[in-house]
Amino acid sequence: MTDQREGALPTPSEASFDLRALYVRFRRRLPIFMGVVGAIMLAVIVFTFIQPKGYTATASVLIEPRRTTVLAQADVMQGLPTDTSSIDTQVEVIGSRSVAEHLVERLQLDKDPRFSWASKGAGETEGGLGGMMRSLGRAAKPATTAQSGTLDARRKAIEPIVDAIQANTRVRRAGLTYVIEVSYSSPDPAFAAKIANALAEQYLIDQVESKVNVTRGANDWLTSRLNELKAQVE
Repeated sequence: MTDQREGALPTPSEASFDLRALYVRFRRRLPIFMGVVGAIMLAVIVFTFIQPKGYTATASVLIEPRRTTVLAQADVMQGLPTDTSSIDTQVEVIGSRSVAEHLVERLQLDKDPRFSWASKGAGETEGGLGGMMRSLGRAAKPATTAQSGTLDARRKAIEPIVDAIQANTRVRRAGLTYVIEVSYSSPDPAFAAKIANALAEQYLIDQVESKVNVTRGANDWLTSRLNELKAQVE
């Protein structure tokens, strides 16, 4: 009586038979395999040739680890915090929608031919009865309401451009350094470099404006405090 245990190794003859059968099956289906590989390679080659060329430009922003406190009650003109979480926060700020909106406004990208597609269908004609009714409606509203509506319309008009800027922008921290890399991709290398540099500049402009506002608020607080102390002394 032969003892056949489960998991026993196949005999040399069985192993040889299995390998030969596998080889025969592979040879039999070799044209199919070659056809699939050839089709994949052809698709990759075609996709590579039809895909438009893209260029990526990168600008670097250095976060200086400096801090200057002018008042005890308020930090004025202080340098940016340089711990890891704070620098990561600045990365998010640079890539934020606010910076992109300010960039579009400053460079007037809505007038750039590259973004002419954004204005198609966005505007309304002012002729005819509809235009007259809209004009009467604007005349009946207060000036502040009209200005608010103009700002809203302006923001809505540039939304597609802001979306396109953000979609092609990549902001990341260079390792564990104080350097933040701002990259922009475009089929035009000169335009890619222009937007990358402009994003970095816009971030710095926003930081300066923020510090100016903080300084103005601190000056107002200091003036108010001096007036209070003067009144107390008198």
